[in-house]
Amino acid sequence: QITGSGTEGREGAVRLEGSLRADQETSAVDLALVLDRAQLADSPDLQLRGSADLALTGSFESLLLAGTANIDELDLTIPSVEAENSGPQYTPVNVVRIDTPAADEPVATESEPGESAFALDLAVKADNGIFIRGRGLESEWSADLVVLGTLVEPIVGGEIAIVNGEVNLAGRTFDITRGDVGFQRTTDIDPLIELEATTLAGEDEDVTAIARVQGPASDPTLSFSSTPSLPEEDVLALILFGKPAAELGASEALQLASAAATLSGAFGGGAGITGSLRNDLGLDRLTIDPSARTLEVGKYVSEDIYVSARQSLTQAGTIISIVYELSRFVSLESTLQPNGAQSVGATYRRDY
Repeated sequence: QITGSGTEGREGAVRLEGSLRADQETSAVDLALVLDRAQLADSPDLQLRGSADLALTGSFESLLLAGTANIDELDLTIPSVEAENSGPQYTPVNVVRIDTPAADEPVATESEPGESAFALDLAVKADNGIFIRGRGLESEWSADLVVLGTLVEPIVGGEIAIVNGEVNLAGRTFDITRGDVGFQRTTDIDPLIELEATTLAGEDEDVTAIARVQGPASDPTLSFSSTPSLPEEDVLALILFGKPAAELGASEALQLASAAATLSGAFGGGAGITGSLRNDLGLDRLTIDPSARTLEVGKYVSEDIYVSARQSLTQAGTIISIVYELSRFVSLESTLQPNGAQSVGATYRRDY
């Protein structure tokens, strides 16, 4: 019998016993692993304590890991999104091998050992105690999962469900009223998300705003609805400013569009929101570029004058541009940068 401690040093938290037998033709494995509230991870972003009763049986060529694992406590902090190019930068190193054998010399190659069939039959459970925090989220979850398949291609089924929680979205705190992350027992692990959160909105807080995140984890979509029922852009405007989108001033409209852009970039959706905003705010152009993290709005103030504003979602300052169309082919553009610098340019365009 082998005993050990978790990362916190408590003796007896890990126990392993059983037998291994092997000769030239056969092998046999019969091991039992018991975890007793063992501290399995201990870092600023991840704390994991678990208990388990697992058995590893079979031969070296065909192993089965089976049993039940309980998550006693998991505390996960979602890391903040870093700005582009803020991570460590690396310069690739050109490696040249100088002892390469001549073309007529045989090259020795190592044979790759065959993969052993390491099968899984696990139940992973947690009545509660799964805490997920960060990016405005404070939540507690439960889990009831099965893990089948193999170590190389695990198949996960079951679900993770919300116990309680809240999330800060578009500057407001929402209570999470429904939360399910369902795994579909496929080798492509891409669970389906069903998340619903509510908050009171409007000047008199007489509207219940509902935010829904739905779809696969790889590409979820965000939508807004309300009780009583209102258009989606009005719901977002009520959340931010307490009044419908049609009653917003120019500055508020830009903030509303910026919020829609941020949410669109975060959840991979939002086309319906931005399209409705463009119409309701009387704009000729409202474009969102999540990859460049920019928002641009524009409007023709007369037949020949077009005004646009370009705002970065990660940096302060707005670039203002005014285009004067002197003729079908010639236009002048005046640009005002956030630092006060101005520039004027002429454009000649002719289609052939």
